[in-house]
Amino acid sequence: MSTLRYFIYPLFFCLGLSLTSSQGADTLIITLHRTFLTAPKINLTSVDMISSESIPIGHVLHQETNRVVLEVVIPGPQFALLEMDGTYLPLYLEPRRDLQLYMGIADPASTRFEGHNAIANGYLAKANAIRQQAEQSAGRHYTQLSLTEFTTHLKAVRGQYERLDQTVLAKTNLADSLKEVLGARNQVGLIFIQQNYVLAHYGEKLTQVPDLLKAVVQSPLFNSRFVRFKMSEYADVAHVYVSYILRSLLSTPEMISDSTTSAVDRFIQKAYYSLAEKDYLRAKNCYNWLTIKGITPATDQLIIQYKASFPHSLYLSTLAQLYQKWSALASGQPAPDFYGVTPRGIP
Repeated sequence: MSTLRYFIYPLFFCLGLSLTSSQGADTLIITLHRTFLTAPKINLTSVDMISSESIPIGHVLHQETNRVVLEVVIPGPQFALLEMDGTYLPLYLEPRRDLQLYMGIADPASTRFEGHNAIANGYLAKANAIRQQAEQSAGRHYTQLSLTEFTTHLKAVRGQYERLDQTVLAKTNLADSLKEVLGARNQVGLIFIQQNYVLAHYGEKLTQVPDLLKAVVQSPLFNSRFVRFKMSEYADVAHVYVSYILRSLLSTPEMISDSTTSAVDRFIQKAYYSLAEKDYLRAKNCYNWLTIKGITPATDQLIIQYKASFPHSLYLSTLAQLYQKWSALASGQPAPDFYGVTPRGIP
């Protein structure tokens, strides 16, 4: 079985926006309040929903020993990930909705938020703490558990999320649409955990998955808001479904063949998916095979068929970027510039 990459990291709808920032229409200001002993390394990123690569969306405007100010440019409401000195914190952001973070030294879950989206971000911090705890049970990674142990562990984690929803979401005045999005993010994360467990234990024998986990090898929960909202958790779930589960169900375990390339695409086309879901999953499939095999007659044909079906897809730009990278490495093309150090240490 192909090696599975575990993701440990830690939907777009219309919300009324008021003019709370003096910045441009697509910007907001995030202020981090914390005592910094040294200049912190800070990254604020979104995600490309096809490649799952991180996309920087902010830069430091001002920095002091106890305060860092970031300017962020985003086209609409979305999730983001704040990385600071190896600590990760998911955020919910909206243009022109400034946010204040009062951060402890060691525990991101204790961060206090102020601003229009303070409640939503406080919820995300607590949900993120549950997710991190879900990686382990009695000192073992969840993929090392027996089926009985894993089922018990999963039930316990789901119960933690339900209690969080009851104590936070149910008692706030957040819009119902936002509550739905926040809760769904946790459920998508649980699906990803189950996918990893199934692949770790059943590999290429997915037809032998027990009834308790059979739903995991079906089409993942889809909502177009997941994509427009840049929910990285859904990008991970869709990646596992297209790149591992469907490939395993539709191919022989011995090889990745051109017939498998087209079989996955045909399956998605014929399945009872919405048009938006077919657009997304077929783009993920194109990206997967182009990543694995590069430019071949089979991948060329796959992309041609996809473009014919979705000539105005938002995902074409990501596919074009990867295709261009492979084209630059084709036979007869000039070698790209590179730098290195000789065995003697001379640049």
